[in-house]
Amino acid sequence: MKRFISLVCILLAFSMVITPASAAEAVPYGSSFFHAHNVYLSEGSSTSFQIWFHVFAVNQMQELGADYIYLQRSSDGTNWSTIKTYTSANYPNMIAYNTASHSGYVTYSNRQSGYQYRAYIHLYAKNSAGNTAGYGVYAYF
Repeated sequence: MKRFISLVCILLAFSMVITPASAAEAVPYGSSFFHAHNVYLSEGSSTSFQIWFHVFAVNQMQELGADYIYLQRSSDGTNWSTIKTYTSANYPNMIAYNTASHSGYVTYSNRQSGYQYRAYIHLYAKNSAGNTAGYGVYAYF
């Protein structure tokens, strides 16, 4: 009987180790709401650029897009400081309603030479039941 209980405990422990890896592969981007995304910085002029995002949901969402963007810069590529924050409250084009995909951008107009820029874009979705999900990605310039 002790052998049987030991075997069951070992099998349970083994199944707990296997399950998280399988679940992580089945749910991309940490949520079942999202299908894919694309983010990048696009040069507008010598003093400006746009921060673009494209997000695709698995189904129609009540709200979909980016709820905030942190623009950061660095002179050495290691130490980054946030120089501008964009929120969907101040830039309404960052969120779309009742859609399964959304593209948007914001413009930064004070680009200076000698710096590297990156944007942390937090993608966001809200389904019809009111449940929300999000994850962040970086884009470099």
